[in-house]
Amino acid sequence: MKYGVCFDVAVEQNVKAAAESGYDYVEVGFQRLARGTAQQQRQIKENLKEYRLPALAANGFLPGDLKTNGTEKDNVKLADYINRGLEFGKPLGLEKVVFGSGGARSAAPGNTFAQAFRETAEFLGEIASPIFRDYGAYLVIEPLAPAEVDLVNTVKEAAMLAAASGADNVFVLADIYHMGLSGDAFANIHDIAPLLRHAHISYPTRYEDFTRIFMRDFSEYNYLGFLAAVRAAGCETCSVEASIIDIAVDAPAALKVLKRAEAVLDLID
Repeated sequence: MKYGVCFDVAVEQNVKAAAESGYDYVEVGFQRLARGTAQQQRQIKENLKEYRLPALAANGFLPGDLKTNGTEKDNVKLADYINRGLEFGKPLGLEKVVFGSGGARSAAPGNTFAQAFRETAEFLGEIASPIFRDYGAYLVIEPLAPAEVDLVNTVKEAAMLAAASGADNVFVLADIYHMGLSGDAFANIHDIAPLLRHAHISYPTRYEDFTRIFMRDFSEYNYLGFLAAVRAAGCETCSVEASIIDIAVDAPAALKVLKRAEAVLDLID
């Protein structure tokens, strides 16, 4: 499995820490790709070239002002935004984009859950999918905790939305943090295994002012159970997504936890 880390790639210190720790890739914010300033985008290119890391994945797909359902949904603006992000991201190594985007996909005022689900599926299948295909990339739907969004809270619901889109380049992501808040058992990953293409991991317990931080110790949480399910599903990438306290310390500590889990799973297999 390849391991990555999510952060602001325009910050050189972040990319340097990821490279020196031994990560395989970085996960960039898609909004930086589509709406970043010229200076930010230039810095992203320079940092990735300097430290020889691909931006294999991106999260934060849609901003809250670009709705996937309701009367404010604008297909022209959505398509233009996606094209700009992928055009900049593809030369950086971008292959997959995480569709969390709670503010964009929540049921719009006046929309029923069924309407919001159907219209979001249409957005994925009719607007997003063809553009992603042009760039040789794909989408992974991220289930979010109920407190963040009312549409798609579990991996099975994400699988249903992917199926409803009718697109062959829309898949599912499993996030250890959101699964815990949603009561979504790791065993459910096995049921949607053919669609799982990406994962997010963190220490998902509140620490001081943060809801999730970089993993520090193998024994602090059931990382092994999560990674075992993800690995058994055939998923090939997993990114650390958490609040940064000290990236020079956080990055290598988290990767050490991942490598230990991998070693244990290799013994079991």
